[in-house]
Amino acid sequence: MQIFRSLLLIVAAAFIGSGVAAQTATSPSASPSVAAPATSATAAPAVSSTAIPLAEVATQAESVSAMLRDIQAALSSDGLVTTVEAGLPKLTDEIETRSKDISEKVLAPDRSLETLRTLEVDWQRLEENLSLWTRDLTERAKKLDEQVVQLAQLRKIWDQTLKLAQNAAAPKEVVKRIKDLSSEKDPTGDIERVRKAAAERRAKILTLQTRVADQHTRVAGALNSVRQALKQARAEAVNRLFAEDSPPIWSVEVHLIAGQSVIQEGVASLAAQAAALKAYANLQSMKFLVHGLLFLMLLGTLIWARSRVQPWSEKEPGIEHAAQVFEMPIRTAIALSLLFGGWIYPEPPVLLRAIWVVAALIPTIMILRRLVEPHLFPILNALVIFSFVDQLRTIVALLPVLSRSLFLVEMLGGIAFLAWLIRASQSVPIPGAPGLAKTIKTGSEVALGGFTAAFLLNALGYVSLANLLGNAALGSACLAVILYAAARIGDGLIAGALSSRLLTQFGMVRHHRALIWRRMSRILRVGAVFFWAYRSLNMLSVGVALTDRIGETITAERTLGSLHLSLWNVLGFGISVWAAFLLSRFLRFALEEDVYPRIQLSRGLPYAISTMLHYVILLVGFFVATAALGTDMTKFTILAGAFGVGLGFGLQNIINNFVSGLILLFERPVNVGDVIQLDTASGVVSRIGIRASIVRTSNGSEIIVPNGKLISDSVINWTLSNRQRGIEIPIRVACGVDPSRVLQSLKEVAAAHSLVTDNPPPKSLFVKFAPDGLDFELHVWTDHYDQWVQIRSDLVVASNAAIVALG
Repeated sequence: MQIFRSLLLIVAAAFIGSGVAAQTATSPSASPSVAAPATSATAAPAVSSTAIPLAEVATQAESVSAMLRDIQAALSSDGLVTTVEAGLPKLTDEIETRSKDISEKVLAPDRSLETLRTLEVDWQRLEENLSLWTRDLTERAKKLDEQVVQLAQLRKIWDQTLKLAQNAAAPKEVVKRIKDLSSEKDPTGDIERVRKAAAERRAKILTLQTRVADQHTRVAGALNSVRQALKQARAEAVNRLFAEDSPPIWSVEVHLIAGQSVIQEGVASLAAQAAALKAYANLQSMKFLVHGLLFLMLLGTLIWARSRVQPWSEKEPGIEHAAQVFEMPIRTAIALSLLFGGWIYPEPPVLLRAIWVVAALIPTIMILRRLVEPHLFPILNALVIFSFVDQLRTIVALLPVLSRSLFLVEMLGGIAFLAWLIRASQSVPIPGAPGLAKTIKTGSEVALGGFTAAFLLNALGYVSLANLLGNAALGSACLAVILYAAARIGDGLIAGALSSRLLTQFGMVRHHRALIWRRMSRILRVGAVFFWAYRSLNMLSVGVALTDRIGETITAERTLGSLHLSLWNVLGFGISVWAAFLLSRFLRFALEEDVYPRIQLSRGLPYAISTMLHYVILLVGFFVATAALGTDMTKFTILAGAFGVGLGFGLQNIINNFVSGLILLFERPVNVGDVIQLDTASGVVSRIGIRASIVRTSNGSEIIVPNGKLISDSVINWTLSNRQRGIEIPIRVACGVDPSRVLQSLKEVAAAHSLVTDNPPPKSLFVKFAPDGLDFELHVWTDHYDQWVQIRSDLVVASNAAIVALG
């Protein structure tokens, strides 16, 4: 027993010793290799704390040199530091300037919601830029930290390697190669030089991080102040709306104010606004140059597209109105370029905004006069007049009495015009456009109520509420006209794009250009309607509140059993499934129109590819929709278990047909368009579905055949390998007729038919002697397999006539 225990101890010690030896042999600390940093594109060995064997100095030195070159190149081409160093002073100056505006605009007693919303957007943009810089600088600093640490470790390794080489009396070339990398804390060594460069770059990035963080703190504080002021201003605006903030128009106080030097104050106000416009023009001179270049680019595009749209408009009468915008390229270019003014000019002065609105409205009205019925011309003319008066009122807004008087005149003129328009629309309806006439009548009635309420409220002293209603009514009407013109111009631009040489290379554009144009025009109109509704609500100062309320409603969670759902999740599920169907439909459409005609594929393969693509997209869309619904995917294991149980019971037949459908698509023994015969029924395969296929018979009926039946049962496919079909016609003639003449006559009959092929040629055969005659057969082939019944009938009639002629 003692001997047995001793043997066990010896074996255990041997295993332990071998394990330690193996661990020592594979340990990273025992490896003489050196690792390259994560950013290096050149692979280098792992970092260790021991000297490199002299036999590996050459190869390791080459690897380290390549790594150092990569690090040096990355430091030299680091555009992040250059970008931040160049952009941070400009951003700091902008923050300084906007910080002064906060004290003037946020704390001002007459602050407007529109001004505060603009400030919020501007400060949010600054915060996003600083956040992006902070993230990039942090990532770059982390990488440099890793590189500095790795280079310091490399320096120690090569210092030890140098000592090893000197002690071993290595050749001078080897010692020199090691010294080039690192030579006893010599700053001229390559490793130390690159390490210092990386450390200096890291220090610079850390400094930039601090400066960016300081500005980020300022921006965050300013943005918080703007948001607090905006929240407070919204509450004040709501409270101020229903308060009498001015005396009635007939009061003595108003007449006393009006008796003062209104003209002098008006001239001084206009002079101040003109000076502000001049200063803004000097500051934003490049913006005006960009606007001019945009106008020239749009003008050239419209002139170029005019020659391409005209031929199409002659073939497609439905796009004649869209082609009209190309007949007025200058006006269209002016209207389009002014639509981008909100993005080109940041915070324009009041006078520039007024000029901008009027300049955009005039060419828009001129374009619309070519696109609408003459019955609508009075509406367009009235909008021009109201816009002039409204912009004039905006310019003299600092003169309360004059601005209020212009507002009353404007509302009174609007009431008179709308009353006339409603009466005229009832007596003289717009021909050919009952829907448009109803829309104009309804809109006029609503606007009439708004104008009347605004006039009465202003006269009674509720100026803020009156201005809100009147401005919203006028602004909404002008915006509707501008968007209607923009939609018409957009129709023309879409038509021009679809007529371009680039897009006409696609088959789906050449064959379905009118359909694509109608769909895109519909999308453009729907987008314009939603934009008009949102902007109109903003004019009533309820757009933001309504958006926030809708957001709170759709994101609020509701509990249904163990599920926690929100309306947003349900919408995400529905949109994901709908998008999957749309994507599948578009991809299959693109494949059928542009891909399949350009490549040679065997018959039935395009349908198989499209069907499989459809299934894959729907499956991916279902999983995306499920994820959008917020359902835990691990719960699908229960569904999978239930699904497996169902396979053994009620779902077995369904799964069998589904898998059979996949086999049909991949193996393709039956393709769409094949003529098959199943039992006693025959017809053309019109569709291979997920569970069953549809066969259309010659009498017009459709047979729904389970896919499993097409796989497991015998099916006659008349057109699997080729599209030819053989026809056999038995013929019996009386005894005494020369058989050779019969055979020759049958061949002539078959050759005379235009749908009978020459290859294989027709054959006439003498089959047998019958008790009452002679039996013959006529064998022919035809490429028109779908007309074989008619061909057989024609041949029977012609053969009978030939036999009768022989008799």
